[in-house]
Amino acid sequence: NILQMPEFNHQVELTTGVLKEECTEVLQAFFRDYEMSGRTGMDKGQNIRLLMERNGIRKAVFIGDAVSDEEAADFAGIPFIWAAYGFGNAMRPDATIHRIKDLPGCVQRVFEQAFPV
Repeated sequence: NILQMPEFNHQVELTTGVLKEECTEVLQAFFRDYEMSGRTGMDKGQNIRLLMERNGIRKAVFIGDAVSDEEAADFAGIPFIWAAYGFGNAMRPDATIHRIKDLPGCVQRVFEQAFPV
């Protein structure tokens, strides 16, 4: 059972009784904007650039677990943090995390290196 294997770091929680409207409201509080290839016909890197331009974002990082994520970040001109606990690999990430709880500190370090004040 993959859920009982700690090396995969996967935890599942089932919540019943969540309605579409309430769920939509909760999730919208976390995301200002989003994009996907199904709407734009563009790849991940192009969509990242589009989102950054549309929202006036000049400093960003991309967190992913695959070479395709790294390539998208490179195309968009932003640093890439590899989530090594995921399913893929990375070639030359700007930083690596092995647990999600390491993300805040890692993002801060990458921002300080990539966007010095």
